[in-house]
Amino acid sequence: MTIEVQLDQLTNKKSIVAIFIDGRPIHWTAYIQEEDAGDGKIWRNIIYPSFLKRVITKYTDLEDVTDANIQRGVELLKKVMNREDVDKVIQVDALLETIASNMINQNYLS
Repeated sequence: MTIEVQLDQLTNKKSIVAIFIDGRPIHWTAYIQEEDAGDGKIWRNIIYPSFLKRVITKYTDLEDVTDANIQRGVELLKKVMNREDVDKVIQVDALLETIASNMINQNYLS
């Protein structure tokens, strides 16, 4: 199984990443929602889907993936993917979490 990551846009306000699993794309988009917190302060909330949950939903019978049953979902993934491929999926999920963190901390130049 091949997993490729294509970084289409990385900014402090919006990021778009295409992940291809055996050539089939899963698009991940994150964006910042800013709200006035009063006293001249701005709250920055980030909105993005969990890549790992999306992969579990797509490749297993587990439909309602939550934080409580995500480990079960990973075990089910291991039945349809080999361990190395599951590790790749988890690594991509960690990369996307890092991108989200960089956005919320405004680590990108634009």
